[in-house]
Amino acid sequence: MSILDSFDVDQDELELIDRAVRQPPQRNDKRICICGHPVSRHNEVTKACRPARFSCPCKRLHPVIEVPDTRYFLSRTLGSGEKHALTRGIFMARNAMGDDFEARAKWLVDMVCENPECRKPTKLFPIKCDTDWFRIYDSEKEQGVTCFYCESCRNIYYDSEEAIQAKREAMRLRNTTQTS
Repeated sequence: MSILDSFDVDQDELELIDRAVRQPPQRNDKRICICGHPVSRHNEVTKACRPARFSCPCKRLHPVIEVPDTRYFLSRTLGSGEKHALTRGIFMARNAMGDDFEARAKWLVDMVCENPECRKPTKLFPIKCDTDWFRIYDSEKEQGVTCFYCESCRNIYYDSEEAIQAKREAMRLRNTTQTS
């Protein structure tokens, strides 16, 4: 006797009802945003990201990788590099799925530094940047946007002397173009 036989229902009627209400399954979006969370967890209108019981401070929907299973990409970002949700999700998926993950996952972006002044080919390293593209320190407060930077660009911090000088120069240029 099957589990369904425990119910006093007509199985033919169940089949008819099932055919009437069955909907074709929607294609599950397997893309992962640069924030490390599934694209399906981003609001289509506001682009706000809510991967689980917390809100992600993602400020731009930017799909970077397509994976066979998005369940491993729901953790919180704790910083840059190894602490980033994207890196951790890839690590967990690879450990759980092994060769299947490696065979089916594919990058949707070029392997280049996202710093607009660099753009050289590199291994990817997710970091948090401010709106002027300078890396910010890891912090308890979720802030900034995630970018992929090369080694030399990711070593320029928000409050480094180089960053301060670059920001001053950018402000000077903005002020001179606005008054012209």
